Amino acid sequence: MMTITESKAHAVLIAAFLWLAIGTQFAQAQTSRNEVLDEVVIVDRSECAVIRVKFNLPVKYKNHFPETAGKELRVYLAPVAVTAEERQQVVRSEYFSPPDSDIVEIAEIIYEGRDVVEPYLTLLFAHPMKFSVKQGDDFRSVIISVYLPEAKNGCMP
Repeated sequence: MMTITESKAHAVLIAAFLWLAIGTQFAQAQTSRNEVLDEVVIVDRSECAVIRVKFNLPVKYKNHFPETAGKELRVYLAPVAVTAEERQQVVRSEYFSPPDSDIVEIAEIIYEGRDVVEPYLTLLFAHPMKFSVKQGDDFRSVIISVYLPEAKNGCMP
């Protein structure tokens, strides 16, 4: 049987544990919200792959270079920063681990917003690829259709 002192100590330990657990979850949530890149999803098709780069804040696709093919693709963006916190987010640099795909091998995905005139996203492919880029319908994503150089048809998202 526990004494009153032991019971209070036990209650304090449980409260401290719960506080730490909740605080850790909040800290993890804050970290992911402070990142510009949210997720990169690749959907493989027969001769192509559709890459959806998702952002944690609204972005407007401006243009990309090179226009149709290459080993490196640079996508220029205009983040639509609403709050002061979001304006701070867009002036950072981030690296995102590329997901696996049977069609396209991506070596690096980098968001560059620090010390640049306009933010951009770089995808570095392992091999030269054909591609097209468009704005996502949600204004929180960019859709990149990538297909093998020898592919006869384009790739529709």
